[in-house]
Amino acid sequence: MRKLILALALLLSSFPASAEEPSRQASLAALLESSAPPPEGFVRQKLDITDGLIFMPKGWFYRSGATASGWMWTLSKEDSATTPYRTGMRIQMFLGLSKDGAPAGEALANSILLQLRGEAKSVLNACTPAPFGVFTRNCLETIETSSAAPGVTFHVQYTAFWTPTMLVITTFGAPVEDWASLKGTAETMMAFRLIGPNFEKSSAP
Repeated sequence: MRKLILALALLLSSFPASAEEPSRQASLAALLESSAPPPEGFVRQKLDITDGLIFMPKGWFYRSGATASGWMWTLSKEDSATTPYRTGMRIQMFLGLSKDGAPAGEALANSILLQLRGEAKSVLNACTPAPFGVFTRNCLETIETSSAAPGVTFHVQYTAFWTPTMLVITTFGAPVEDWASLKGTAETMMAFRLIGPNFEKSSAP
């Protein structure tokens, strides 16, 4: 897996996390890379393996680990090591995607978003796939429930970025009654950097 990540390091070093409110996102991204204090209520959290960086609310929990096809980072209000979290953000990176030798990044993105749309109670917003730097971007915003949290209805934002052979999906969700107070948190966290300058050092065995 490390070889796959290394092959994509240059491509992802300028990974654009969000197309929402571009001027605000650009300002947050610049602040993230600076030595200035983070936004009030946030800390800078390293994304290990790729030497990434993200603003995380103070007091939240951070976990990361390998998956069968890449890596996943979870930042949550509740400790996801002990209980299913209700409020938080997940970043999933799928690498080396192919089907019968053909690139499969777009196909996997479309399949996942279609499944999420079908499982949702309602769809609040859906993007049209569009070029976004070296990526193609799509998004989906839903109201949904989860078997892990009976009786709770969630407001969830999904964003997918893909190239022919890789896919990154971000998920930010919270109970619907908390969404208004957390929308700004979601926007701030979306200004993350996936690949950092010390990538090769942090991913070395």
